[in-house]
Amino acid sequence: MNQKEQPEKNVEQETTQQLPPSKKPVKWYVYMIGIAIILVILVPIALVGGTIMQWFGFTYVSGGSIILFFIIVAVVGFPVELFAKGLPRALLSLDKISVMVARILYVVLDTIGTGISMAVVDYYMDSVSATDLSIFVISLVMALASVTDIGEKKKNHKDSA
Repeated sequence: MNQKEQPEKNVEQETTQQLPPSKKPVKWYVYMIGIAIILVILVPIALVGGTIMQWFGFTYVSGGSIILFFIIVAVVGFPVELFAKGLPRALLSLDKISVMVARILYVVLDTIGTGISMAVVDYYMDSVSATDLSIFVISLVMALASVTDIGEKKKNHKDSA
C-alpha cells in the first residue's frame, strides 16, 4: 500500500506548487484597464468620425453600432496602416523620395487602405450603412490628420548631424 500511496502524493505535490513569478497569470483588472484606455481613445474618434460620415450619407442603428464599426475598422485596418506608414518611411530613409512625396504617398495609401477596411466592415455589418462618399471623406480626413508623422525622424536626424 505504501508504494501506491507514494505516487499519488507526488502528483498532488506537483499540482499544488506555485507558479514562478514570471509565469503568474495576469489579473483581470489589468485587462480591464487596457480595454478602458483603448475605449477612451477610440470612442471620441468613432463619434466624431460617425458625425462627419453622417453628413455624407452614413446611417446607423445606435451610437454603439458606430463605436463597434470604428473598433472593427481599427482592428481590420491595422496591418494596412502598418504598410501605409512603413513604405513611405522606408523609401524616405533610403533617400529614394522627398518628405513631400513620402507624405503624399502616405495619404494615398492610408486613404485607400482605410477606405477598403471600412467598405469591408460596412458590407458585413447590418447595423450601419456607409456611402462611398462618406467612407472616402472620413478616410481622407483620418489620413490627413496623421500625415505629420511621416518625415519627422528624418528631419530631426538631419538637424543633429
